[in-house]
Amino acid sequence: MKLREIADLLQCTYTGNGEVLITGVAPIESAAPGELTFLSNPRYRRRLKETRAAAVIVAPDAGEFPLPTLRAANPYLTFARAIELFHPAVPFPTGIHPTAVIHAGRR
Repeated sequence: MKLREIADLLQCTYTGNGEVLITGVAPIESAAPGELTFLSNPRYRRRLKETRAAAVIVAPDAGEFPLPTLRAANPYLTFARAIELFHPAVPFPTGIHPTAVIHAGRR
């Protein structure tokens, strides 16, 4: 998915190359090429020099970065929502499974 498409889905803005392809999400220290990461605590900013991530989610006033960025008021929450884009929840079926056995005292 392209970064600009993710920005639209997450309702945030982007700076840099919006055409960069994002294939997943990961924490800043373990992100690989093609992955999206985030920076919410300024003390981890130095890790951006070492990350292999393709793009980073930051606050609107976080300054300039060498990577393409998504700008969001709450980078941590936006990253959590990005996780859902790449790893959607699996719906559980409702009802009672046909092979279920119910104890006689529970009827």
